[in-house]
Amino acid sequence: MNLQSCDSCGVVLDVDKICFPDSKHYEREDGTLDESKVMWTGWGWRPFVNCPVCKNKIVEELCWD
Repeated sequence: MNLQSCDSCGVVLDVDKICFPDSKHYEREDGTLDESKVMWTGWGWRPFVNCPVCKNKIVEELCWD
């Protein structure tokens, strides 16, 4: 279980159960990024989903193993 809370409303989600878009789904055919599926975080472009409660962006975290 990988828990992450929404920064806006505080709901806790198991991000292992969330289907974040992968690169083949957030790149358009012309190679540009679809910003309705990814956002710039300062560390790079990261996919996100909307919080099921408040619709705030829940960003997929990088795993540093």
